[in-house]
Amino acid sequence: MIEISKLENVFGIKKLNNCDLINQNTIIYSPNGVMKSSLTDGLLAISLDQNPRDVFNSIPASFSIKNNGVSITEITTPKHLDLVIFKGEDIFDTIFKDKEMAKIVVSTALKKQYEVQMASIKDKLDLIKTIFAVNVLEEKKGSKNTKIDEFFSMFHGESELQKINSVFTTIHNDITDDCSSISYSSLFNAKTEPILNDNSFKQKCEEFQKLKDVKLNEKIFNSAFGITQLENSHKSLVTNKYYEAGHMLHINDEDLDKQGVDELIEDSIKTAYGSEEMKNSFLAAKKVLDANKDSREIISAITDNKWLLEKLAKPSEFKIDLIFKKIEKFIDEIDLLRKDIEVAKLEIDKIYIEAKKTESIWRSVIETYNQRFNNRYFDIAISNQVNAIVGTQEPVFTKVLKTSGNEINDEIFNRFSSGEKRAIFILYFLFEIKLKNMIGIPYTIIADDIVDSFDYKNKYAMIEYLSELSTDTNIQLIVLTHNFDFYRSTCISLGGNLNSRLFAYLDTSEDVSLFNANSSDYESFQLFRVWKTRNDIPSLIALIPFLRNLVELQEGETSANYTMLCDYLHFNLNTSTLSLNGLSSVYSSNGIVHTSISSSTSYWDLLIHEAKSITSPVVESDIKKKLILGLFIRLASDYFLLEKYRSNNAGANPIIAVGQNWTKQLKRLSLHYLTLDEKKLYDRAVTVAPSFIHVNSFMYEPLIDVGSEKLLSIAQELITANSL
Repeated sequence: MIEISKLENVFGIKKLNNCDLINQNTIIYSPNGVMKSSLTDGLLAISLDQNPRDVFNSIPASFSIKNNGVSITEITTPKHLDLVIFKGEDIFDTIFKDKEMAKIVVSTALKKQYEVQMASIKDKLDLIKTIFAVNVLEEKKGSKNTKIDEFFSMFHGESELQKINSVFTTIHNDITDDCSSISYSSLFNAKTEPILNDNSFKQKCEEFQKLKDVKLNEKIFNSAFGITQLENSHKSLVTNKYYEAGHMLHINDEDLDKQGVDELIEDSIKTAYGSEEMKNSFLAAKKVLDANKDSREIISAITDNKWLLEKLAKPSEFKIDLIFKKIEKFIDEIDLLRKDIEVAKLEIDKIYIEAKKTESIWRSVIETYNQRFNNRYFDIAISNQVNAIVGTQEPVFTKVLKTSGNEINDEIFNRFSSGEKRAIFILYFLFEIKLKNMIGIPYTIIADDIVDSFDYKNKYAMIEYLSELSTDTNIQLIVLTHNFDFYRSTCISLGGNLNSRLFAYLDTSEDVSLFNANSSDYESFQLFRVWKTRNDIPSLIALIPFLRNLVELQEGETSANYTMLCDYLHFNLNTSTLSLNGLSSVYSSNGIVHTSISSSTSYWDLLIHEAKSITSPVVESDIKKKLILGLFIRLASDYFLLEKYRSNNAGANPIIAVGQNWTKQLKRLSLHYLTLDEKKLYDRAVTVAPSFIHVNSFMYEPLIDVGSEKLLSIAQELITANSL
């Protein structure tokens, strides 16, 4: 919540006088061009840790503000104001791209559950990655420059888990040979793999493999059943505990137990590798490798493990086989970790199912909007609702048609009226308020003409919403408006929850001055009830526009009373003969006390006297004085034109037919007699007190829109110009 004690040179506000009148919940009525946008933009800039300047001469701003008790000036660093600012001139089409808006959507409980399960998955994935990094890539535990992510990139999948699972769905063959001396990273890297896949090398490897198979087959069966088939059959018998049951395997007229078969296979392979033909074939393959400087590790590996050469005939397959060989001792541990991950994934699936059912805060806000405000066409939806609710993605808000749920594109949206587009504005207002309430610290809402272009239903729905907000002790409302009907309605609705009702006007020094308007005069007809019992001339004069409206409603425009009252609101050929005593019957029929009416003094002379008796300063909330000044300016303007016409036409009166607009016709006949300065005076006069002033006697907006100093200044100019 903010307290302003000084505000100078802020976006057009030269100086804000009486700013201490802004107290807690405050509404400020300000004519256009006085201060609304400047105050709003200035506070916004300060809240963004900026120093505003005067827009006309670039003088740096000077200000002193308290935000929740903390003092902030132009030299404070950093600056911060807890504000929510809404300007009616803005139509928010991209408002929901604010990252903070995610807080509205996310379910705190589901997000916490999700984060717990994801942390569990991450821990187990890290353990699996460590097993691969240490045992396959031969990295040290805790190594920072690990290549494990690059390692897993060779497997399919978008996530780490998918890639790890892809490892275990990859087809591979078990390696029975000892691979402890073979370095995976040395054998398979960016330099060696092109060599391993070279056609000339692969051809030599294939020739070596075929020769080995021939030698082995000759030793064992001399048939199509070779060493590979024997190894596979033997492994299957061991797994199925064939030998443990006391059975033997009959090979080459011999009955062999498990150890005997193992020795047969081992001796056969040694004998095969030791033949002259095999040596020559090995050297031929090695010769291909000798031609490349990057093949040293490969040569070393196949020299120590001659069986490796035949495996390298298919390097891609052996690469996978070697990976599984390196982690074979950890398969059970990895399987347990993977099962735990699957359990966590099932829990996450449950969270997502629950998220689909969750009515999050964003939905309650939209429901509140639909209940309060009128919007025929569109709704707000979240295209990634489930992921947004559990906090895995930022929410993507979209405008959708209420009838079909289809997204509204820019072409359709731009065809809506400004009032219809403001449905988005209202939703943003509700979302921002909800977001601030979730944070839980006191804050200030600056509402700057927030109902512009609203229809009446939404206008008054917003007033009711502001009324509810005004009861929240954590919220300070500062409502700015140039619409007096909105000002009056808001004052009535908020009632005792409004601490300050203010008017803002430019004074003669071009400073903006705030005036206390804490009066029920602007909210009800109590003002007229007071005037009708005062029995003084200012009150009797001030009641004339109101009486004219009542008579029009009661008797119609053709009644004698209506015609007579019109003569009191314009200076025509009858006005100089009028007295307040002539209104006795009208006053009496409306319960107005009028015993002090002087029958000897003309109405026009009384009005002149009252206008002359008003001196500066005039309290802005003194409607009676402003109304008398307005009436005087209206009649004095007509008098000015009439006298100009007479002086230029030998004292003759203008001829204006009955039923024609007196002021309009008088202006047509007389305006060309005025000098340039006189025309300027007349223009100023009819601007501040137009001929339809009496039509607005229930609201007074034309008079309230003009500061009292301007009214008084023009009245005094007309007194001088008319020699009154």
